[in-house]
Amino acid sequence: MSAFAAVLKKTEKVSVPKTTVSKVRELSATKAIKGSVDSYVTLKKQSKEIASEMAYHSDVIADFVGTKQDKDGFAGDYANSYHVAGNDEDVTVVNPNRFSVSAKDEKEIQKLVGKKNFAACFEETHTVAFNDKVLRDEKLQNELVDFVGGPDKFAVFVEKFMNTTKTLKVKKGFNEKVYSVVKPEKLVDLRVFVKPVKLAIK
Repeated sequence: MSAFAAVLKKTEKVSVPKTTVSKVRELSATKAIKGSVDSYVTLKKQSKEIASEMAYHSDVIADFVGTKQDKDGFAGDYANSYHVAGNDEDVTVVNPNRFSVSAKDEKEIQKLVGKKNFAACFEETHTVAFNDKVLRDEKLQNELVDFVGGPDKFAVFVEKFMNTTKTLKVKKGFNEKVYSVVKPEKLVDLRVFVKPVKLAIK
């Protein structure tokens, strides 16, 4: 057994296959259980209807607050959360500073915010993994185990043996900083690439 294979064997985790039920078995239930089944199904239907109504009203409130937050942010008066009173109830709407962003859009984002602002607003993370062929080729495995290099050889090592991926994420405070790094008319364009999660309503 090669040294590479020995290391893999020592650190491997056994994957336990999931058991699958091939046939649904019918049960004869008591009157009380039947009542619970009926109540559960009814409540499940109602909860879907309620969830749909809540999603609609959540969008209305979030759009209202989001518009105000954008206006305040560009005016230099950013607020992370807003209290909105209804006729009888009230809510607090919070911007959680969470965005969906892809490294493939890095150049487009840099055009919108500028390279200097990009570095201040985003951080890159890299994931490194073995190429599949390394796991199948014992000669490559031995070459990898015997490979000794320092910083000057690291680039060669990564290129030959590894697949690398890069991700982007916003830095802390981006939800406020965004208003100082992009012009108001470009905010919509930026949000195509840096998608904010919905504002949280509490």
